[in-house]
Amino acid sequence: MKITNPRIEKQRAEIEKTKAKFGELQAKLREQEKHLRDLEDLEIVAQFRKERMSDEHLGKLRPHKPQTPLPPADTSVSSNSIKEESRNANTQNE
Repeated sequence: MKITNPRIEKQRAEIEKTKAKFGELQAKLREQEKHLRDLEDLEIVAQFRKERMSDEHLGKLRPHKPQTPLPPADTSVSSNSIKEESRNANTQNE
């Protein structure tokens, strides 16, 4: 038996309405943020063109990221080479 309280149903409807509105606002916010990034990018490009900066000058403006060293090479023996050595040893013993 399902009991329906009008106040509960009204509150559920309000929640669904708010969720829908929230979703629309999130989409609008993402769109506005993308538009802002596009405008900022265009402004940066315009400044570089205005200054006629060379690649060298641009490189000096970029923040330098420290290079992370490469991980050491894998010096473990592969399973194929172990199998090969095992076969060679068996052949020599025969």
